[in-house]
Amino acid sequence: MTRVTADRRAVLSARGAWGVLALAGVATALVALEPGLRSAGTVYAGVVTVMLILAGVWWHRPGSGFWPLVALMVACWTVGAAVVHFEGHITAWATAAVWAGQGVATVVTIRAVGPGRHVRVRSLTAVLDLVIITTVTVLVGAQIVVAGTGHRHNWTAVSVASVDVALLSMLVRFAVSRRALTTSTWLVLVGAALTFGYDLNQAVNGRRLALPGDAGQVLGVACLVFFGAAALHPSMTKAFDARTLAQRRPGSTALLGLLPLVLVPLAVAWAADVADVRTLPLWAVPSAGAVVAGLCLVRGSNALRSSEYLAEHDPLTIWPTGAGSPGPSRRPTAPAR
Repeated sequence: MTRVTADRRAVLSARGAWGVLALAGVATALVALEPGLRSAGTVYAGVVTVMLILAGVWWHRPGSGFWPLVALMVACWTVGAAVVHFEGHITAWATAAVWAGQGVATVVTIRAVGPGRHVRVRSLTAVLDLVIITTVTVLVGAQIVVAGTGHRHNWTAVSVASVDVALLSMLVRFAVSRRALTTSTWLVLVGAALTFGYDLNQAVNGRRLALPGDAGQVLGVACLVFFGAAALHPSMTKAFDARTLAQRRPGSTALLGLLPLVLVPLAVAWAADVADVRTLPLWAVPSAGAVVAGLCLVRGSNALRSSEYLAEHDPLTIWPTGAGSPGPSRRPTAPAR
């Protein structure tokens, strides 16, 4: 009876999570079509998300303190959005609330995907993965800072981009290196990616928050509800469990996740040209692209050599298999009786 009840609770919570995303899609479409609803919609989305996270914690009883921190993070951002909504402009209190939320987000990211929670893998593969992701994120962050500052000293763009790019680098490395991620984990990662997009877009415009009716508030509504849906899903209890996150992807699979990063330098150059903003020096983007492409080739070669070694050697005895196996005189023999 207990097992049936637990299964039914899991089914209901899973349906609730997907239902939240469906309703969020409708709400996002409404605020996109009606600018007058965007400011209030952002506040309502934040309030509902906090309630959903708290409901998920009460319903599923996760063992970690990750989810209360997520609720606090969203609550800080909601306070900032509410102040802007009621005041009609960005105040110091709104900015302080958003910075507080970003501080909590930093703690959440480091707590969830930082190296301290997992076994460190000091191998050539891990080093190459880190260098590739770092190169790409530094390039993106530098372009954002250059575009945001222009001919004026916009320290908001510099500071926000620096923090966001560092956190985004950690999330990308986490996503491509871990396997067996739960549905709840993927929902959190999507929400985090949308949040970074919102944050960086506002930073480039020299603001910390979107103004009432601004198109950026549409993205703000979309990013918040993903955290609420993730908390409702039954897999939230294992979303950031240390034993689950310690499972790493095979080298070849992780390489496939890194390959799209080769296109990022070209995308950065194209976006800067289309937006007609201040760009990095001409040598920066091709150099970064060449570095990323070269590192991916080295990474692929390393993965291929590892696969060939495992295919040609017995995993238990490390003896070569097939044609390269040792002769009778070299093979270990059972002792005579």
